[in-house]
Amino acid sequence: MAKSDQSKSRQAIMGRIKSIKGRGKTLDTDTQTAIKLCAVHSKKYGDFTCFNRLIEALPKSSKTSAITSYISDVTPLNFSSSKNVFSLPKNKEKRRPYDFETIDATPFWEYETTKIKKVNVNNLLILSDMIEKALKSVADADEITGDFAQFQSRVAEYKKILKPVVVETKKAA
Repeated sequence: MAKSDQSKSRQAIMGRIKSIKGRGKTLDTDTQTAIKLCAVHSKKYGDFTCFNRLIEALPKSSKTSAITSYISDVTPLNFSSSKNVFSLPKNKEKRRPYDFETIDATPFWEYETTKIKKVNVNNLLILSDMIEKALKSVADADEITGDFAQFQSRVAEYKKILKPVVVETKKAA
């Protein structure tokens, strides 16, 4: 790539960032434009420092956490809140692709992230095994003490909780 192209790209980015520093009325639109320019520039030249300069340029009242989350989701970069900088993951296989489709379709202020909920089914199997052992102990007992109705009620509740997970696991397999 020609050095002058990189210089022009960098000047365009720096112009947007300078504009963001001084104005508030069109801040969101300018920020979104700067994000897109930075994404194009960093993909083309491997230089992602413009994202760090963008975050530095934002006023304290700005939606910095929304912007950093957005950039982290639509680029391969990760944001370190302790250092206040973006960085590229060292492991190339863990890098996300640039998502220009989202950048073009959804500005950062409309973007919503979805948290992925993880469940370790091995832990649920342990609970299931414990229930089965408790039921076997009750069945094998010569004498039962304590609140048996409460025991049965809780076993029924645990089984309800575990049943949907088992059904979903069967569908996934």
